[in-house]
Amino acid sequence: MSELPIGSRIAERYEVLGKLGEGGMGVVYRARQLNLGREVAIKVLLPGDEGPETLRRFEREARVASALKHPNVVEIYDVGEHEGIVYLAMELLRGAPLRDLLGDRGEPLGLAIVLEIACALADALVAAHRINVVHRDLKPENIFLEQIADQATRVVVVDFGLAFIEGDDELGRMTKAGLVIGTPDYLSPEQAKGSDIGPASDVYSLGCVLYELLTGSVPFSGSQLSVLTQHLYVSPAPPSARQPSLPRELDELVVAMLHKRPEERPGIAEVFEHLELLAGTLSGRRKRGGDAYLLHDRAVRMISLAPTMPLSSGLAQAPTATGNELRIAVLGELDEDIELGLLSNEMALVRWQGDPSVAALLFAPDEPAERIAALVGLGLPVIAAIDPSDRNQLAAMLRAGAAEVTTRPLTIDNVVRSLRRADRRRRRQGPGQST
Repeated sequence: MSELPIGSRIAERYEVLGKLGEGGMGVVYRARQLNLGREVAIKVLLPGDEGPETLRRFEREARVASALKHPNVVEIYDVGEHEGIVYLAMELLRGAPLRDLLGDRGEPLGLAIVLEIACALADALVAAHRINVVHRDLKPENIFLEQIADQATRVVVVDFGLAFIEGDDELGRMTKAGLVIGTPDYLSPEQAKGSDIGPASDVYSLGCVLYELLTGSVPFSGSQLSVLTQHLYVSPAPPSARQPSLPRELDELVVAMLHKRPEERPGIAEVFEHLELLAGTLSGRRKRGGDAYLLHDRAVRMISLAPTMPLSSGLAQAPTATGNELRIAVLGELDEDIELGLLSNEMALVRWQGDPSVAALLFAPDEPAERIAALVGLGLPVIAAIDPSDRNQLAAMLRAGAAEVTTRPLTIDNVVRSLRRADRRRRRQGPGQST
């Protein structure tokens, strides 16, 4: 049996509803917990996959994650074995890994969102290190962005299969001296050497993740051997060398987190305090005691001007904007990645309801030229979208008076450039002038 069929039951407690994915440690399914009627994620090791080290990693993930109770850490419900199948039941997360948000575009995220993500991760690691848990494999693939009911995003650390608890004989280090574990791009120097590691290793890995979020690239690139060597011997360029506009305090913090010697790095509690202060200064809000760190930017900035309007369009309701963003009215629906990308670039989105006074620009990617002409007549600069192979369509949009024209399929880079060009032109021309 290679996979569990839909409808099969595990230990008479879980009913398999569908496959979510698979990796080096088994297959993950969406399942229903029968006695509670809730949906869960089930990670299983199928017969033939349960080598001794894999089984230890599996048990380790269950033991470590269940010992670590924190709103930004995945919650483990149950672990067991049934008819040769070893399984792990955990909360079902709905969203995507941070890696999906980053993709291969090589572009940084917005500073506000980076700080929110970083605060959540540091807060989770503070709780982990407090009980002597070291994750050892922090990377964007093991950081999940869960979409929750109020349109905010919960940051969740997952996959504790490589973690260990210092001083726990049953959950020993599991690796022999000189064995390198983890993902090369985010490995600490001590991991690259295969030597003993401690909490400072997580600080270094978090520094690598932060570096990528802020600059669009990891500190070191090249072959795996080259990256490992650079982690050991090469000091990375500070993030500000790639993004000069970064706050000096944040730049210095990341540089300190990437010190080669573990004892020279700040502790995770100090990192968290600095990040929280920076995030609070930037956004004007502080973490509420006991709550999970959430990405509120989407809920705060995606403003509905019609409270009774359904949220199915993806534009979330919220009472106010933050006040400093470029306000964009949107006619039609946008993909989630485009919406999140616009938020990351300090743009507030509102639904278009015919009032040109509520926004600086109107983005109407799905409208024909005739409709664009009518919208332009309302006095708001309009950004349209075309098929790049259709030159007639481009000419028609320009004749209709579109302030800017971007291309389909929409990409966040092209959309942001078009919106910013239209805004610069609008500012130069001043109110009441034609675009």
